[in-house]
Amino acid sequence: MPLKNYFSNNFYSFIFYGLINVFFTNIAIQIFLISFDAIIATLIGQIINFFIGFNLYKNKVFRIKTFKKIYLIKYLTLHLSIWNLNWFMIEHFYSFGISKNLSALFLILPLAFLSYLSQKYIVFKIK
Repeated sequence: MPLKNYFSNNFYSFIFYGLINVFFTNIAIQIFLISFDAIIATLIGQIINFFIGFNLYKNKVFRIKTFKKIYLIKYLTLHLSIWNLNWFMIEHFYSFGISKNLSALFLILPLAFLSYLSQKYIVFKIK
């Protein structure tokens, strides 16, 4: 599939609303990494991200008009997967001496791109 197919109007909306979501999520993660293990800090971040993100992406990015429980289930599954991947990768980079905070910041873009593609082609896919 050509790369241009990945970038559409909803991609740019995803970037805009994603920046809002990532801002609040990462403030929480950075604050909680000071006192808590990465698993707890990323869990709190994912909870914040889940509530903000589901509503923004469903309504503003992919413009889903009707709520279906399957969207919520798929979105929750995606979030649990990304949270685990985020936690695992932070710990993995930390084992090589890279700070947890720096690792969390480094992971924003790859996880955001994974999230976008998953939402576009799996979570909010319109048949």
